[in-house]
Amino acid sequence: MIPIPSGEDFRVALSEEQRARLVQEIDQNVRESLTRGTRDLWMRLRKVVSHMVEMLGDPQARLHASVVDNVVELVDLLPRLNVAGDPQLHALRLRFESAVYL
Repeated sequence: MIPIPSGEDFRVALSEEQRARLVQEIDQNVRESLTRGTRDLWMRLRKVVSHMVEMLGDPQARLHASVVDNVVELVDLLPRLNVAGDPQLHALRLRFESAVYL
């Protein structure tokens, strides 16, 4: 697992003011990246689950194994993709697992 950097990891001879500004910028960039990644993960989940709901709600539609496989695959990936440790994603994964792996 690759560690997530923090502003405190910065090692260069700078004035305290410059160092504090760089620490703040690095930390802000990391937070923004984690937020974007979590948002993208939620959107990916919404897409695969919405597609499955559409298929299940249409009596004329054929539910292909790939629709279910896509949901199962994403549930299996959630622990590794949830790098920000979003508790709602964790809870959702547990709910999916209990429903899928009965």
